Amino acid sequence: LRAYYASGVQKVSRRVTVSVRPASPAASKGSFMISLDSSTPASRLVTASSVDIPMSVLRLYATNEPIELRQIALQLDGSKRFEDYGKITLWDGSTKVGEAAVTDRISFNALIQPRAFIIPKDGDKLLTIKADLAGIGVNQPGRAGDTLGVNYDGDSAQGTYGVGQSSATNIYPTSSADTSAQPAYLFRGMPTISSLAVPSTSLFDASRKVLYRFSVSAPANTNGVSLYKTTFNIAMTGDDGPDDFSVTN
Repeated sequence: LRAYYASGVQKVSRRVTVSVRPASPAASKGSFMISLDSSTPASRLVTASSVDIPMSVLRLYATNEPIELRQIALQLDGSKRFEDYGKITLWDGSTKVGEAAVTDRISFNALIQPRAFIIPKDGDKLLTIKADLAGIGVNQPGRAGDTLGVNYDGDSAQGTYGVGQSSATNIYPTSSADTSAQPAYLFRGMPTISSLAVPSTSLFDASRKVLYRFSVSAPANTNGVSLYKTTFNIAMTGDDGPDDFSVTN
C-alpha cells in the first residue's frame, strides 16, 4: 500500500491479489432402471366397481444423481380389455402422484405431478399402480371372469423419462423389459365366509356333533353369488375318529 501527497490531495494505490478457482467439471448424467417389486400382490379375485385396487408395485433405482420421474409408460395385460378399467392411478405410499385415463388403447403413458416423485441418488423408490374397475351388469362395460393386469411397458422407447436434478437433462430408463405382475380376476361379487359358534364343544357322549359352522353372504347389489364348492381340512388324532361326516344347511 503506497500513499502520495501533492497539493493537499491524498492519492492511495493498492495491490490486490486475485485467486482463480478452476471450473468444476460438468455433473455426470444419471441413469435409472425399473423392475417389479416383491410387494406386488399375488394372483387374486377382485370385485367390479372397486376403486384403488393395487395392480403392481414398481421399484425404480437411480445412479449418479436424483431423478424426478415425469412420465411412465404402462400397458394392460391379461384379457387386455380397456373396458374393464375406469382409470389408472400412481402412488408414492399413501400419496397419489399421477393418473391416466384408460380409453381405447392397451398401451398408454401416465403423467406424474411436478416434483411429486423423485428417485434418490444411488437409491430406490417404490411406485404403486392402482386401478379403478368398471362395473358388471346391465349397461356396464366390465366382463365377469376377465383377467386384469397393469405393467410397466419397457418396449416404449420414450414413453418413460425423468429429469436429472444435477444435470437438468431428460433421462430415459435403461430397463427395456416389461414387468409381469400376477393377474387379478374380475367378478361382479364374491362370497364372504364367516365362522359361527358351534352349539357344544363337548365330545363325551356318542351323539353326532357339530364340528364347524359357517355362513356365506353375497355383497349388496350383485344379484347373489352361486356357491360351487366348499373344501374342508379335517385333522384327527388317535384311533377313535368319527365314522363319517356330513354337511347340512
